[in-house]
Amino acid sequence: MRKIFLLTFIFIQSLTAFCQEIETKPELNSDDIFLDVVFLQESPNFYDDKSGHDFAYRFLMTSEEIYEHIYIEKVTYGEEGGSKKLHWRKKLDMDIFFQLGAKGEISNVGFENWTEKKSIIITVQEIEYELTNLDFEKWTIKRKN
Repeated sequence: MRKIFLLTFIFIQSLTAFCQEIETKPELNSDDIFLDVVFLQESPNFYDDKSGHDFAYRFLMTSEEIYEHIYIEKVTYGEEGGSKKLHWRKKLDMDIFFQLGAKGEISNVGFENWTEKKSIIITVQEIEYELTNLDFEKWTIKRKN
């Protein structure tokens, strides 16, 4: 019985090492980040049944001296695709990658792809991660390889 408990505990611990939830907060008042933008990629458009408008996510990477910052934004479109408005902007806490196995300085951050299920694939130190639940307060980040 003790061995089964120990093996179960080790298995659960190994799962949490590859997937974490992170809390996010909107940062709508940080317009000055556009001074240091080094990369911007917008997702395909999605239709929101509640509002009747299209929306998209944006991956935004900024640089501050040697440090890279990642923001995910949600933008909404008005009638006929015009009047794009920033709905929210959230900063990704880069320290989460240490909990997922990153060693040393967080570097080589890159955008890979948007997925069909409204999530994003990024790389950090040549390791792929998927960010999901972008519209929620807690994002899920999972190590892919």
